[in-house]
Amino acid sequence: MNKRKQKQIIRILAAKRVKKCGQIDLKNLQAQVWDLAVQSQQTASWVKTQEESHRLIYRYFSKEIARLEKQNMPNHLELILLAIASGVIGSVISVRVFLGVI
Repeated sequence: MNKRKQKQIIRILAAKRVKKCGQIDLKNLQAQVWDLAVQSQQTASWVKTQEESHRLIYRYFSKEIARLEKQNMPNHLELILLAIASGVIGSVISVRVFLGVI
């Protein structure tokens, strides 16, 4: 081959390489888009699951707190009465000690 033909072939091959480099690999791009779609669906599903879990936990603890408040209300009243009675008894004893009766 003469030099002119070789240069022409080299130019054609170089042009094909440039054209190939400029092309977008459509299959690779489609695979990446598909992966992103699957990942976003998984993330959305995870977020939905987390929201449901938080809602269930909140509901459970709200019910438990309400139940404990209802259960401890009589105990609370008993403790107040016990505190008043012990205060009265303590003050009677301290007055008697102060006056020297005991």
